[in-house]
Amino acid sequence: MNETICTADQTERRIALAPSRYGWMMGGEGSRFAVIRGATSVKQAEAYLPGNYVLCESFWAADGLKAPKLIVIIGGKDNAGWTMDDYVVPRLASGLLWATEIV
Repeated sequence: MNETICTADQTERRIALAPSRYGWMMGGEGSRFAVIRGATSVKQAEAYLPGNYVLCESFWAADGLKAPKLIVIIGGKDNAGWTMDDYVVPRLASGLLWATEIV
């Protein structure tokens, strides 16, 4: 792990800025974003995503005295039943990945 590890403040700032930073990638209005915690790799998180949701960024975050944790930010647009609430978050949870929408 050669990356810089973000502090708690840096982590929260990166998460909060994700919609404004990546909204253009998703086509603007109607885009939704979520932060995934608990993944052991980016590949693991991506395996649970439908085609209308993609990886925006990932980074390591300090977790107190514990080992750094991987933070994965995803974005996309709901489409034909493949929605954040009814599909993406529950599917991630089936793999023991905790996801919360960035509002």
